[in-house]
Amino acid sequence: MAALDKPFPPGAYDVVVVGSGPGGLQTAYCLPRAGVDRVAVLSRDETPAGMFRRYPVFQRLISWTKPQAPVDPQTREYEWYDHNSLLADEPEHRALVPRFMDRSYDVPARDEMAAALRAFVEGTGLAVRYGCSVERARRDENGFVLETSDGEYRCTALVLALGVTEPWLPPIPGAETARHYVDAGLASDYDGKRVLIVGKRNSGFELAQGLLPLAREITLVSPRPVETAVLALSSLRVRYLHPYDEYVRGGSGTFVVDAALERVERGTYG
Repeated sequence: MAALDKPFPPGAYDVVVVGSGPGGLQTAYCLPRAGVDRVAVLSRDETPAGMFRRYPVFQRLISWTKPQAPVDPQTREYEWYDHNSLLADEPEHRALVPRFMDRSYDVPARDEMAAALRAFVEGTGLAVRYGCSVERARRDENGFVLETSDGEYRCTALVLALGVTEPWLPPIPGAETARHYVDAGLASDYDGKRVLIVGKRNSGFELAQGLLPLAREITLVSPRPVETAVLALSSLRVRYLHPYDEYVRGGSGTFVVDAALERVERGTYG
């Protein structure tokens, strides 16, 4: 790879930002404008977009972007209608996600989000050292030391904008025998099946939404109740709580249960 394609050589910086998803790119954009000059941005990926190259697993976000709104998309007021685009001082770099939406859905697809992030990087001229993996980090008396695949970086402040990194399994005996969100596979794998989803927050409802047309029965379960009162006025309510709404309306085969799981065992069921 040419030297011009590999900015931020190993060395000392005021801030090192790790990650080229929304958090890392937004931080990299804002820090120089706040007067922080020596900022290095590192990413083990080869392109921007971070986790949106893999997640959400069933393609659709649950956060809202309204392409047509009663305000100009290039104004700060439009941010109330667009929860996905990165923020920018320059009007031409604002509200990028709507430009890539095909309007077939009311929330953006994963590839539409990724395209908007790439456009933000290209439009703003953000530099990122791609293909650089952080292998170890430690703190010393002067700040942080990062050992990477490209060499050693030192910085006063470190920003880890890594998003989804490793699957987390709850301390439930047998939990490792079930599929984790990151290994959910294809929606078609669940066609005609009874599906139990452990968890009633973002990823749980996203999976349930993606499986509604396919699964014979869906049950979402966790000790935490669904806070419908909190979400009642949210623009995301229909999408986020669609499985719950189906249950309330009497739709067969969808359940939301408040319960604590004690054990997971494999078996044969009808």
